[in-house]
Amino acid sequence: MPYQAKFYRFGANRFFVGGVALTLIGYTLEGPLRHALQLAGMETLLYLRDVFALVCVMLVLAGWAAGQANAFSVAAASGILIAHTCIALISLPPFQALFGLKIFLPFMLGLIVAPLLATERRTIVRFAALTLCVTVLGVLLNDFVEFPWIGSAYETAFGSTSISRQWWVEGGTRRLPGFARASYDAASFALLALVPLIVTPMRLPTKALLIGICGYTVVLTTSKGPLLALPAMLLELILAHAFGSAVASAYLMLLGAVCLAVPLIAVHVHIGTAGLPSILDSFMERVLDMWPQAFALLEHPIQVLCGRGIGGIGVAQAFGDWAKDNSADNVMVYLLVSCGVLGPIYVGGLLFKLHALLGSRPRADFTALCAGGWTALWLANGITANMIEEPAMNLVIGLVSGLTMAQRLP
Repeated sequence: MPYQAKFYRFGANRFFVGGVALTLIGYTLEGPLRHALQLAGMETLLYLRDVFALVCVMLVLAGWAAGQANAFSVAAASGILIAHTCIALISLPPFQALFGLKIFLPFMLGLIVAPLLATERRTIVRFAALTLCVTVLGVLLNDFVEFPWIGSAYETAFGSTSISRQWWVEGGTRRLPGFARASYDAASFALLALVPLIVTPMRLPTKALLIGICGYTVVLTTSKGPLLALPAMLLELILAHAFGSAVASAYLMLLGAVCLAVPLIAVHVHIGTAGLPSILDSFMERVLDMWPQAFALLEHPIQVLCGRGIGGIGVAQAFGDWAKDNSADNVMVYLLVSCGVLGPIYVGGLLFKLHALLGSRPRADFTALCAGGWTALWLANGITANMIEEPAMNLVIGLVSGLTMAQRLP
């Protein structure tokens, strides 16, 4: 492990990294894992990963309270999340707010392990290769085999929960989740795993083959957002390699601006649906329905500044104001409703810190290229998806945040 056996005062490096690895494996194999637990009557064991994440956060916060400066970024992020949860408790049911806080546990895990993985290039590449192989295999098999867990559900303490989502696009084409819980999850896993592989030195034909396999897998999931995110990520890596950190950082800031501007402009511009191709139907549903209703959740002027609080939008609404249920379908909309204008400011701060990281590293640096590629993915995909409620993507956002905020990177 980098630096020393114990980077944090409480808890060994192997405990944190090993637990996160098992968590990511669980996300990748979510469908069969939930199915097996259901058959064994042990569905609640799945929540052990939330317990693990909470234990990790508490251990690191204890180290910070004991004077460990390296834990400051975790303490700062925890303070921000708790503050916005307290805001939610003013107007939302307590369980809804706390469930919203639970959604950010993967983010905190990524933040915690970031400095531990900064030099673990070989470990990251091997894990990415395994993730890509499992995801591709699952989706390809699913094209020929109907897995028994797809479309199933079971009862939990939080109500009925699907094991793996079964749905179709227009024309009856199945959206293939493979071993993941949903098709868009499988697409995200493939893209996230692709980044460390293609920034590793290898022959160009091999990289092209990996990109082609990943792209074909995303096509089989019929996920349009990830399919657009793939070229956005490749362009970021090309710009970083060809022109350096300044151009690559400017491109990421442009992606962030587009992600914010699209819903803000779209809801104020009348766009007729007549004559539009059917491929734009889901986007128009966001423009005409999802995004206007999301902004309508900000019912008081003060909420424009600080938002409704954590849990104020998304899946947590099922435990309180379910009648106003809204998935946001845009990462900036999700953050605007949850945190007000502070949400995009947090993203801007992250992009500014990422610019500093990219500028401080060699042009071909593995850590910097991964951080830039992953950021391009969640910003581009985040134009039409909220990203925060995809656990693996949320964890990677935390990982990137941790890399940019770590006080000491090799």
